Formats: sequence, C-alpha cells, structure tokens
Amino acid sequence: EVMEQIKISIIVPVYKVEQYLERCIKSVLQQTIDNWELILVDDASPDHSLQVCNAFAAQDERIVVIHKANNEGTLRARKSGLEVARGSYIAYLDGDDWVEPNMYGDLIQLLEQTNADAAEGSFFINQCNGERMVRNDAVTYTYSQLEALEKLHTQETIQEGLCTRVYRRACIPEFDQENEVVVGEDYSLVVHIFEHCEKIAYIGIPYYHYFQREDSVCNAGYTEKHIQVVKNYIYYRNYLSKRYPTIRSTVTARLLFEEMAVLVAMTKNSHYDKNVIRLVTKDVRENFKYLKGAKGYRCIMRISMYLTVIHPYLLMGAYKVYYSCIKKHSINKGESHETSSR
Repeated sequence: EVMEQIKISIIVPVYKVEQYLERCIKSVLQQTIDNWELILVDDASPDHSLQVCNAFAAQDERIVVIHKANNEGTLRARKSGLEVARGSYIAYLDGDDWVEPNMYGDLIQLLEQTNADAAEGSFFINQCNGERMVRNDAVTYTYSQLEALEKLHTQETIQEGLCTRVYRRACIPEFDQENEVVVGEDYSLVVHIFEHCEKIAYIGIPYYHYFQREDSVCNAGYTEKHIQVVKNYIYYRNYLSKRYPTIRSTVTARLLFEEMAVLVAMTKNSHYDKNVIRLVTKDVRENFKYLKGAKGYRCIMRISMYLTVIHPYLLMGAYKVYYSCIKKHSINKGESHETSSR
C-alpha cells in the first residue's frame, strides 16, 4: 500500500546515544498517526548508534538515515536533517529522549485547529530515580509572536526546549551559524523560530520525556563552554530588548538569572573562573535597573539578583550550602532547567 503523503518529519541528531536510541525510535513507531518520516542523523558517533539506526531503517521505509563522516555538532546535524525532510511539519527529538504515542497526532491537530505556526505540549523530566510532570492541566493557550516571546522568558507555559513542539516547515529559519553555541543552543534557535511565527499554540498535556542523564552538561558543573553560554545570553538580551522593547524587563530578569546559573554551576565542581564571575557580576549590576515590572520574576530570582549585586561569592556560597544539603536526598537536575510547575 502506498504511504500517505508525509505530514511530519521528525529529526533526531544521533551522537553517543547507543543505549537510549532504541527507546527513542520505538516511541516514534508507536505514534497514533503513521504519515511521518523519522530522519536519524548520525553525527559520526563513535559507538554503535549507526548500526542501531540502520537496523531500524531496514525494517521501516519511513526511517531515513544520514551518516556524517565528521562530527559537526547538534546544530549542523539538525540542519542536515532539515535539508532532506519532506514533511509539511517539522519536529525535533533528541536521541536519549522519547515521546508519548499521541504527541505528534495531537500537536498537529492543535496546530491546525488554531491555525498556529507552532504547537507545543508540556513534558516529563525523567531521571534514573523516577519522573515528574512539569504541567498537566490540558488547558490550551494561543499566543501572538510577542506574547510567545514573553512567555518563553516567564516559562509558565512556553519553554525554551526545541523538542516539545511541532512547527510549520516555513517557520524554521536558516540556521544562524554566526552565533553558534554548544550549550543552550535550543534557546537561540527557539527565539529565531518564534520570530518567523505569527501564532503559537500551547496545551498543558505532557507528551515529551526529557531524560536527564547523570553525565549531562547541566549536572556536571562549570566547563569552558559556559563562557559561550554567558556571552550568548548577553547577546540575546541586547537583541530582544532592542527588537521588542515592551518585554525588555521580563527578558532581562530571565537571562540575568540564566547567567547567574553559570556562577552556580561553578559551585558544583569548584571550578571558579574569575573572568566569567566578573563578566556576570558587571552585567547583573548594570541591568538590575531594568527589572521593574518583569513578569515571572520569582522569589528565588530576586534573592539571587540581590546576592550577586552585593557580591557574587554570596550567591555561590548560598548555593554551595544548598547543594550540600540536598545531595543526600536527590540528584539535582541543574538550575538552568528549573521550571515553575504551577
């Protein structure tokens, strides 16, 4: 029987995910819709990921495998997937994550009913010791571009992850190689995608499973890559403040908090980079005045700002104590992914 017109292309960058990949691929095979294609982009993974991809592709013609000779990173892997994608909708999925069976069918339906350019659902955070839902109230919202960009920074509904949505093909911009980041690249991409969207729909049903590996970047503490992260947040704070002045205070509150999360990461592995501490402290002090009227500016953010303004080591000291207290009880999942679950 001839396969229906491909409705959605699901793009998965594959790198060092051999032990998780089968779970990921099977979750797509179990979707309630079947007019999808799954594009697995092997980014020169040194393990047996490619063999796993090829074995599944041999069993199902909807699975396409791209093999790259050299490792070029997630951003370029996603770009390579997009170049061959045939669907009118695009979704991204990470190789160590998985999705609920109704995710793509439900989100396409929501997108079409609301005539939106992107549709987003809630998600689960999965760790070795269990899972939690971030939001589960089945309430639907539709946002204009400006509202969606604001919500992206309050994080009540819209989140900065790339993979919890279905996008209209036309709204995925040319990938910006100028400002390429290794950690936190999802956020940059989501900002640019939203700039190509007129309307974004959201539903508070969790469909996507984020698997937090213990060896993940957010759990490992500070690395040299974090310098890029701070510069990226400074870049986007300036960029968005100029383009969308009405949401400046909200954007400033969120991104300063994300910068401070880099200082907090230093306390996890006691790797203190004085240049970065200086850069963040200067930035927080200079932009503190723009926080008046910020939405989603929670108590933890306020306290962190005040501590940093007085002295950054107050912030880091407070978190060092906090982490030593909770270490006994649970694995911390990384401050920069902290999400309000109201």
